[in-house]
Amino acid sequence: MNDIFFLKQVDNSCIRKEIDHAWIARFGTCLALISLFVGALLAQEWERVQIREMGYQMERVRAECDEIQGQNHLLQVERASLRSPQRIDQIARNDLGMTPTSARQVMMLDAGSAADQPVMAQAQATPPVLTSKSHVSE
Repeated sequence: MNDIFFLKQVDNSCIRKEIDHAWIARFGTCLALISLFVGALLAQEWERVQIREMGYQMERVRAECDEIQGQNHLLQVERASLRSPQRIDQIARNDLGMTPTSARQVMMLDAGSAADQPVMAQAQATPPVLTSKSHVSE
C-alpha cells in the first residue's frame, strides 16, 4: 500500500461567494428594528431623567421661595419696629436730644393768606433757643 499523494496549489482568489439578497434584507430589517428599539429605550430613559431633574429643580425653587418669604416676613417686622412712633420718639429724645415743641415755637398761619399768596418769614428780635444736647444755649 504505497499511496502517493501529490500536493497541488489551488488558487481560489477569483471565486466569489454568491450574494444572498434575502439574508441581507432580513439582516437589515433586524438591524433597523433593534436600532429603533434601542432608540426608544434611550428616549424613554432621557425623558425619565429630565422629569427627575425638573422635580429637583422645582424643590430647589420652592425652598428658595420659602426662604425669601421668611426673609420678607422678617423685613416687614423690622420695618414695622423701625417705623413705630415710640421708637422714633425715644431716639429723638435720647440720642438726638430733642424735646417736644412749646406753644411759643409754633406759629399758626391764617388759612386765607396761605392759599392766596406766599408768606414771608419775619425776623425775630431774639434768636430762637436751641434745645438739642449738642447745642447749649446761654
